[in-house]
Amino acid sequence: MTTDYRNLFDYQGRVVVVTGAASGLGREIARAMAQNGAHVVLADRNAEGLADAAAEMTGAASVTAVPTDVSQEDQVDTLFAKAHAITGEVGTLIHCAGIGGRSPAEDYPLELWDEVMAINAGGTFLCTRAAGRIMLKQEKGGAIVNLSSIGGMVGKPGSVAYQVSKAIEIQFAKSLGVEWGERGVRVNSIAPGLFLTETIRQETEVEPDVNANFMKILPRKRPGEMWEIVGAAMLLGCDAGGYITGAVLPVDGGALAW
Repeated sequence: MTTDYRNLFDYQGRVVVVTGAASGLGREIARAMAQNGAHVVLADRNAEGLADAAAEMTGAASVTAVPTDVSQEDQVDTLFAKAHAITGEVGTLIHCAGIGGRSPAEDYPLELWDEVMAINAGGTFLCTRAAGRIMLKQEKGGAIVNLSSIGGMVGKPGSVAYQVSKAIEIQFAKSLGVEWGERGVRVNSIAPGLFLTETIRQETEVEPDVNANFMKILPRKRPGEMWEIVGAAMLLGCDAGGYITGAVLPVDGGALAW
């Protein structure tokens, strides 16, 4: 039997939920999913940015924008109920929602720690759980991809809550990749390196040298461009990545190769 690979990365008619879709890498990934014919469900707590993102989605089977704070259980449940109602299935979750928050560790405010943990770690838990509850009942299962960071595997001064939260996200993918793999739901993590998102631009304006040392060791000698995250997300979010679960895929310009 000859396998036909022409539709290996097929997203036509697939319901894809993308959190953190109002800006940055989430918005770029959502744009790609739309161009490939998915039913895209966009979520972000920035309602204005979310509306702008929805307006630029072209080629999608449908576009649904749901303002969502991923740290709030009721809002996450509403998001996935609306996604499920589109076709009766949810094929893919690309979870990109997250925040930073910089301060020396000895002065790190507890309220900032709690906020970072609630959105990054807590949001990953709530969104993955909600998606899993649907996908585990589906004959075809589903694919869950969370955007963590290479910051979850290395240290960086001044970002203790962010680094720890991203390590939690990585372990979350490994744990559920094992727990749900036999039941047809794949859970993986993409670990981006330095990309020129708006968050990074703002961080650099405040601390011009914050990423200077990191840039020196990058084999690619430049930050990632937004589109360069898309291939990894498309691979892990569809049938092309069918034998990949519990994995962490760095997209980092070779930073972790040192």
